[in-house]
Amino acid sequence: MSQKKLKFKKYLIYFTASIVIFLCLGWMILYFLINNIKMVKLLEPKDYVYLINKMQYVNYFENNKFIKNYSELGLEYEELKLGKFRGKYSYIIEVDNNKALVKAAPKIEGIKSYIGVVFVSKTAKDKSIMTVCESNEPSRIVPPVPKLVGEKLVCLPGSTEINRNS
Repeated sequence: MSQKKLKFKKYLIYFTASIVIFLCLGWMILYFLINNIKMVKLLEPKDYVYLINKMQYVNYFENNKFIKNYSELGLEYEELKLGKFRGKYSYIIEVDNNKALVKAAPKIEGIKSYIGVVFVSKTAKDKSIMTVCESNEPSRIVPPVPKLVGEKLVCLPGSTEINRNS
């Protein structure tokens, strides 16, 4: 073989190895991005409703009252519009002496709605109980307020409880 052919084969091997390395790096970067997108997907309206519920729960446990607005909870309304659902939901907090509600109502068609409730219980050992309900079907109408049955809040027909580990 001539010197030129050997040199060409040598460069061809380096070129092929470089392409394989770049393809592998590209796949690794793509895999990393997809996994991060999946993690961002966790920041959905139901997570915000749960977060607000949890904050109301803790506040009631510590101060014997519910909070009526986002700033008192330490949240800014703008924080509730992050993620892929940015601007697609309205969040409403309603409180009375016995319960705190947070409603996530879609502003657009085709996505589910949520309601979170923290209820003061005279019999529960923790003094307040909470749940988050998700509409079974996409709906701009927030599910009805769950009912207290014994020491448990039960989502009404048309909605399902979202299980969370506290």
